[in-house]
Amino acid sequence: MIPSRTPSHASVRRRLRRWITRLFGDLTDLFFRRQIFLEYSDVVRANNAARDPPEFDQWVRRHYAEAAALAVRRIVGQPKDRRSISLVRVLGEVESNRRAFSRSWLRQRAAAREKSSHWGDNLIDRLVGSKARFIPVRWCQSRRRRILRCSQCLRRYVDKSVAHHDRRGVSGRLPTFDDLTSAVDEIDRVLVEVFLLITGDSFRTAFPYPNGNWRKVFMKAWLPEDRSAWPERRLAERRD
Repeated sequence: MIPSRTPSHASVRRRLRRWITRLFGDLTDLFFRRQIFLEYSDVVRANNAARDPPEFDQWVRRHYAEAAALAVRRIVGQPKDRRSISLVRVLGEVESNRRAFSRSWLRQRAAAREKSSHWGDNLIDRLVGSKARFIPVRWCQSRRRRILRCSQCLRRYVDKSVAHHDRRGVSGRLPTFDDLTSAVDEIDRVLVEVFLLITGDSFRTAFPYPNGNWRKVFMKAWLPEDRSAWPERRLAERRD
């Protein structure tokens, strides 16, 4: 008899815990970058001189947009991608191994954490309803549809214009900053639910707690008083 290669429920849960923890960290990093960009935008709106000349402001906006869209693409993944770690793939793995996340297993986790015996029941009731013994297929599929729908125009933009230049160009409308903000917020709502299911740890959001003041870089003069040492002078010397 050929031994079964079907992974155990415990190994599935360990693997998905590693994956969802990594994706949670990626989303936290994206939130931090977004916060820096929003605060930078507030500075520019309050000081129009920051846009004159416009090259630096344009550089910041373009590179934030491209980096954030790329991060969304990486976190969400593609519908049929079976090689990368992504939220779409995690949901597919939960759907395929939904018996690994049963009501009885959640009760065992409650006991291991010295929580109330009703903790596991309350958790699965909160996520999928009071009658479910396992995570329903429709729960996984609905979350998958939500993240693919909210990120569709961003993923298309990344695939056709950021990762490489598609010779046919980008079809449909280009994504906006509002599209990017809405997508990140929707991904956050789905990811914290999946994170709770897999790890048992509850977070309202992946948004990071502020740690330090990044704006300090703008509070100290960095150009030397001797104008001959300014970067523009060195660039001119190279051209000569």
